[in-house]
Amino acid sequence: MLSAKKRGIPHPLSPLSLTDFPTITQNCIPSKLFNLLLSSSKSPSDVEQADRCRDSVIEQLRFNLDADSAALNQAYAASSVFYAQALIIQAENKPINIAATSIDVAQALRAIDLGVLRGGVEDWGKISSSVVERGEALLPPPPPPNPTPPPQQQQQQQQQQQPQQYLTDPCASDIPRIDAEKLSPANFKQTHLNTSTPVIITNAINSWPATTNWGDLNYLKSKAGGRIVPIETCASADASQTYLSSSFDRRTMSLTEYIEEFVENENPTQSDRGYLAQYQLFDQIPSLRDDITNLPQYTSLSTREDDIAPSTCEKQVEPIVSAWFGRNTVSPLHNDPYHNLLVQVSGTKYIRLYAKNETGRLYPREGPECNNSEVDIDNVDQDKFPLFKGTQCLQCILAPGEVLYIPRHFWHYVRSLGVSFSTSFWWGARLGLIKEKGGGGGYQSMY
Repeated sequence: MLSAKKRGIPHPLSPLSLTDFPTITQNCIPSKLFNLLLSSSKSPSDVEQADRCRDSVIEQLRFNLDADSAALNQAYAASSVFYAQALIIQAENKPINIAATSIDVAQALRAIDLGVLRGGVEDWGKISSSVVERGEALLPPPPPPNPTPPPQQQQQQQQQQQPQQYLTDPCASDIPRIDAEKLSPANFKQTHLNTSTPVIITNAINSWPATTNWGDLNYLKSKAGGRIVPIETCASADASQTYLSSSFDRRTMSLTEYIEEFVENENPTQSDRGYLAQYQLFDQIPSLRDDITNLPQYTSLSTREDDIAPSTCEKQVEPIVSAWFGRNTVSPLHNDPYHNLLVQVSGTKYIRLYAKNETGRLYPREGPECNNSEVDIDNVDQDKFPLFKGTQCLQCILAPGEVLYIPRHFWHYVRSLGVSFSTSFWWGARLGLIKEKGGGGGYQSMY
């Protein structure tokens, strides 16, 4: 019988070793754990050794309350990747047995997911990607997605939906649309990026397989249903305030569990609301990343603020790509520290924008939540927030296949109209929106 290596699956160039883990050093974790990790690094195919190493880290996490939990989280992530790698190597060398191979791969991917969630997807998603891709190559391909209407047809069908939040008074204007072929990077920079002017770009992602695939929930289940993902939850009564509410919580579950409990459930009035929100899902699951065939070309551009940012300022040269997936989800009125291209892959969203110079009328919260507004767009208290009435804003119903440019520090409220899957691309220098000194009431972007 043929082993997996002889089935046309390429041999890995080399197994991951401890030197591939920049967050792991001999000084940051207990010496016993470092030596166990070193042993796993030297014996990449030894499943039992890798399992013992991971068990030792789990024991430290459970009982050693005096240890540096951040360092132990990194050790757990490293041990999980080594364990997953050993399982994948074992699966590659087994005779062909799809069921047995799938069990090994599922166990490996689960280990990686738990390690990534504990160690941080920003680092460990990229570190583990080669192991994940090896595992995914051993699995049978998912069935083809059910055909969905092309983005242009979906736009015509769904732009007609207008939620109760859609404003019809003179203070609101529609966000203009422009075809991607008519908006070169130079024109985008001159007319939108440098002037902080929102725009909806059409026909920019027609080549993405995601526009066909992600609208099919069965495709997502078959492609990545067993993967463990973080979910934000809140009580249905707090659905308009979500992460700002007292009922806000975080859970981890498989993608299939999330879809069945929160996305396929059309009437969640008696249960919690769930949202897979602002998560770098594609770093964790490369097979979904493959459905994004090209990055929006505008994310390589910069403003003067980006160019003169001091070296101490955090900069995103490569964009942060996040997933936003759920049913009837809400992001309360807030602003973000980066330039943002919000790509609507499937479903629709109602979005309302307020310019940075309207900040004084939006009642920013104090403290760590200062990028959020006190105003509940779904239930505005005019007596408590009298300045909010009549504030100029822009709005749209973002349809499948459309890309919305949200300038840095533009306040935005986002509500999905049914099931929706979006991706955001954040880039540029990370700036804060700070109240100007002197009591004038204005706000400015600061490094």
